[in-house]
Amino acid sequence: AKFVAPKVLLSVFAVGVLALIVLVGVLAPAKSKQEIVARHTVKKLIQQSETATSRGKFDESLLLLTKASQLVPEMWTPFFRMAVVYELKKNIQEANKNYQKVLAVYPDHINTLLNLGDNLKSLGKFQEAEVYLKRGIRGTPVDTKGLNILAQVYAMQNRLEEARVMFQEAVKINPNYTIGRLNLVITLLSMGRKQEAADQMAELVKSKPTNPKILQQMDKLRYEFKRLQ
Repeated sequence: AKFVAPKVLLSVFAVGVLALIVLVGVLAPAKSKQEIVARHTVKKLIQQSETATSRGKFDESLLLLTKASQLVPEMWTPFFRMAVVYELKKNIQEANKNYQKVLAVYPDHINTLLNLGDNLKSLGKFQEAEVYLKRGIRGTPVDTKGLNILAQVYAMQNRLEEARVMFQEAVKINPNYTIGRLNLVITLLSMGRKQEAADQMAELVKSKPTNPKILQQMDKLRYEFKRLQ
């Protein structure tokens, strides 16, 4: 076989890469002018919908987002925004329909998976919620939100040990995650593990939370600890 000097080999490789780039360039469909205009219009409609939402004009926002979704149906963003607006309107069923439309286009969209799982949890559909939450957590294993919601799904089914593990993992990732630690204290108390609950309560106090709802729950827990003494 003929020996090919390294420089020559590199040149041959470079030519091959260039040929591939050209080939890909030829094969990749260029966006038409009409599509570019449509996407630009969608962007403007989404911006207008955000303004409407911030002013509490949810129906106006939904109309704008519906127009956007019709212009470029393969874009997931309008559907995600619609889901969020429906949540603000307390219409979880419609929110979930739009989250499903997002996943039809973008199956691994993490926020959609977690939000949908959280909504299904609220509807008592725990098995479905678990499926979506686990998919979301796989995509972002260090995200405390998904772990906290999945732990709640377990706790609501009285699967307390599985819930404890999830809450524990969440506060391990973020020691200042006050909601996760609060839920861990409650779970440990429910399991009868009073000393561990007290230790976690002490850590919670050290973090100096300011959220009024968390402070209110902490007061209730202090009363519970006294009652159990």
